[in-house]
Amino acid sequence: METRPLTRHEIKIVLAEADKPRDKALLVLGFNSGYRISELLSLRIADVFTEKKNGWQVREVITVNKDKMKGKRRARSIRLNSDAKRALMNYAKTLDIS
Repeated sequence: METRPLTRHEIKIVLAEADKPRDKALLVLGFNSGYRISELLSLRIADVFTEKKNGWQVREVITVNKDKMKGKRRARSIRLNSDAKRALMNYAKTLDIS
């Protein structure tokens, strides 16, 4: 069986089916970063958000701990795009940290 990347239309369908902000944030972050699900689930609030004087802010760059990565012995960092930041801020509102 051959695998292929999802089309933009298929990604929109998947995101539309995500009911919870957490699920949508994980999906958007996964689609935009290429992180594996185990890497995404290993992230902690402090890995994604920084505390500022006026509240919480999404980090520009996030890094997955090298211990959580399959096979590789180094950390992997990605720069978040605006879609990922927006989805993470929507999730943060449900946690009362924003």
